[in-house]
Amino acid sequence: MKTVLVFGTFDALHPGHEYFLKKAKEYGERLIVVVARDSFVQSFKHKRPLHDEISRLHFIQNHPLVSEACLADEEIGRFSILNRIRPDVICLGHDQLALADSIHEWMKHSDHHYKIKHLKPFNRDLYSSTLLNRIKGQLAPEK
Repeated sequence: MKTVLVFGTFDALHPGHEYFLKKAKEYGERLIVVVARDSFVQSFKHKRPLHDEISRLHFIQNHPLVSEACLADEEIGRFSILNRIRPDVICLGHDQLALADSIHEWMKHSDHHYKIKHLKPFNRDLYSSTLLNRIKGQLAPEK
């Protein structure tokens, strides 16, 4: 059984997230989701998530496409989940370039190497978390 691993915040699921999970699931039978920690969201996105990490984890665990979900490591860049799960493929969103760089750097220093697929966005101009949060008034307009 092929295992696919994805990473994300999954703070409020929108059609872009649904598309991402569906496309990732096409690469295998087992879809594992790694949910970002609140501390990471705060430091990387410079805002607190709408829902705490436990709520986001429980929500995504109940998604029909998801086989398993877990919280990310507390230490950024550790990737212990990769040692535990050993996925056949890691699917990343079009905007997860820093994560891709971090995984590639981690692989250079480990004896594990994983195939990484970058998935295309779904109507990014309509369904990005940043855009939806801006519409809801939670982010300042872009400069």
